[in-house]
Amino acid sequence: MMNVISGERYSIVPNEIKKYALGYYGTLLAPIDPELHAKIVANGASDIALEPVPVAPMLPDLRVRYPGESIDLLLLRAMFAGTQVDEMKRTVAGGGNTDEIARPTLDLIKAIHTKSQTGTQSLTAGNLQITLKKGASHNVAQPARYQGT
Repeated sequence: MMNVISGERYSIVPNEIKKYALGYYGTLLAPIDPELHAKIVANGASDIALEPVPVAPMLPDLRVRYPGESIDLLLLRAMFAGTQVDEMKRTVAGGGNTDEIARPTLDLIKAIHTKSQTGTQSLTAGNLQITLKKGASHNVAQPARYQGT
């Protein structure tokens, strides 16, 4: 798209393309033509260093700062800045995510399932009918049937 707008190939180079060409994302899958590489570097953002700065390993320091935490939490701490992981842990400990979308239909189905010991329950709205069967069954999973139009 940028080639079409500018009228010249690689006259506008996104940061990601320049970083890819310079090896920021690892070894290139194939060599880039030297003339094309020079054009990408010249027309890309000037604040991108020509050689990526090596990133120091984070895990050893995180293990010292947070002894006893699982590898999952350590990896989250490597990805999220500041106190975000602590806030996630508090949210989970408090019973869930306050940003979670309400699921009234699922809550209704769970309530019906919890209150009935056995038998068949039906939810009907217009030409839509949902049937719930609770109790012993030889058919663990049955295909859903839609009875609407």
